[in-house]
Amino acid sequence: MSLDGSLEDFTLSDVIQLIHIGKRTGILTVTKNGDIAKVYFQDGEAVHATLNEEVGEPAVFQLFNWTKGTFRFETQIVPTPKTITIGSQNLILEATRHFDEWAKLRTLIPSRNTVLGFSPNPREGSENITLEPHEWRILSLVDGRRTVTKIAELSGFNELKTIKILYGLVSSGLLEVVEEEAVVDKKKIEEALEEEKGALLGFLTKVGGAFAIGGGEALEEEFKTKIGIVVHFLNKYIQNISQSNELYNPVKLPWKLEKKVKEMVAENYLVNELVVKNGAFDVRETERNTNHLDELSKQEILRSLSRLIDETFNISIKQSNKLAAIRRYKSIYEKIFCEGRTPADLGLEAFIASKG
Repeated sequence: MSLDGSLEDFTLSDVIQLIHIGKRTGILTVTKNGDIAKVYFQDGEAVHATLNEEVGEPAVFQLFNWTKGTFRFETQIVPTPKTITIGSQNLILEATRHFDEWAKLRTLIPSRNTVLGFSPNPREGSENITLEPHEWRILSLVDGRRTVTKIAELSGFNELKTIKILYGLVSSGLLEVVEEEAVVDKKKIEEALEEEKGALLGFLTKVGGAFAIGGGEALEEEFKTKIGIVVHFLNKYIQNISQSNELYNPVKLPWKLEKKVKEMVAENYLVNELVVKNGAFDVRETERNTNHLDELSKQEILRSLSRLIDETFNISIKQSNKLAAIRRYKSIYEKIFCEGRTPADLGLEAFIASKG
């Protein structure tokens, strides 16, 4: 049996499940940007894996963070050491748990290139914090210049353990992401926003011009933030195009919203604040999660959402035609953005003005 494809079409868990059910023996090779991971199977069970310096289960856990890349499974018998001790089903569950854990860690430690330093204003009571030896080891390597990767290398711990320890030290107020790195990150975000100039404005005006289009469905009162409004629109839009009626055939999206958001998180960790339940955004939870973010972070989330809207709209065009897609888009738009409502009413005036 030979199997190949893209991680954008099949998740790694889907591929491992298929090999497991077929009780296949062979090698699964996954490639992304020059990195190569190999997972070895015997009778459908994963027995060994390699990815960069990682071996065994940690290699698979790291591999589950990949949402892009290509894979190929080839049937062959290759003697290997047994570095994976749990069955394929439990391996998938454990790897998924690690993926969710990584998403949480990224809220404070954005990437392995993050540089941390000692907080100039430790929280009250931090002098009473008791540290374990492994925490002291990591803390002693923080100097305001070393990256997470370098600290892991010097400590002898793997990156996941290092990031977990650093996450705890940042949460306690002892450490923080250094200002120099934060300034660089903001500059990059601003540059990216400039490249996407008009992305959200394009969404708001794509088919109907400004907000005073007319329509009968009042925007629910609790959806008051910019992000809340946009995810509310996305929920209604995806729900509508997925159903058929007398005028339109259903549009089949090539992804589920939960999976799509996880892919977006890999590109922008801030998207982790978007809460998806039962195939739709939980608007109230999302608004609660994003309230604490600064304006620059909120704008970056909006930029990611506007890309998702554009992608959904383009899929609708491909599966029907442009005129039908526009009409359908406009019908949802009219129901949500009420007659007489202005950008100022929705809190979007400053954002739109910043887009020029």
